[in-house]
Order: sequence, then structure tokens, then C-alpha cells
Amino acid sequence: MIALSMEKDFSHDRRFFQRFNNKLNLKYRIIKSSSNTPFKETDSQHFSIFKNISEGGILFIAFQELPPGTVLNIDLELLDAENPINCLVKVVRTKKIEKDKTYEIGAAFLGFSVAEKARLLRYLKGEW
Repeated sequence: MIALSMEKDFSHDRRFFQRFNNKLNLKYRIIKSSSNTPFKETDSQHFSIFKNISEGGILFIAFQELPPGTVLNIDLELLDAENPINCLVKVVRTKKIEKDKTYEIGAAFLGFSVAEKARLLRYLKGEW
């Protein structure tokens, strides 16, 4: 795994990485549930949209609750017309959206291939 960083002005935001607001498609599958919530071993692929993304993680919408600690395999569909970026994420927070009967899921990236991490960084910098 490679370490990448972007310059960040910390005076207004506590985030380490800059967030980019996008509403693009993603697919996810549960790999490991948190210890509190069981899931089916045959858990199928789920479709969603991500609301924002950074080098460190992603915020997306789900139609099911995904407790913190849940590990997901996700495919990020970027606008660069290449294959989706596949990676692992760990859910760090879940917020129920009552009016939509959905959940906002905040997840941290766990692992990428070197090529996919570089591709994500190019995308975030607008170099795609």
C-alpha cells in the first residue's frame, strides 16, 4: 500500500483529507459483519450512490443498516470510463435518515492495489 497525502488547511475543518462531493454509483458486498449484527454468508451485492469521497474514505447511502466495524468490498464507478475501483472499506459511522428510510454510511478505506490508489488520487485531483 502506498501513502499519499494532499495539502490541507486545518483551520476550518478537522478532516485530514479533502472531501470531494460526487453522486456516483457504487456496489458493495458485506465481507465481515461487526460483532453485534449477524449477516448472511450469501449476502448479495447491493447498489448505492456515494455522496462524497476522499483519499481516506467514502460517504454513501444504503438501504440497510451497516453497523460500525462492518467490512465491505466495494466497487467505485468513477467518471473516467475505466473499470470500477475495487477496494475494502470498514464502516466507521452510520446515520439513519428517517424521511428516506435510508442510512448514511461513513467508511474508511482499508486496502487498494497501488494502481487503484494512484487512479483514485488522479481522479480526486481532476486529472482523469
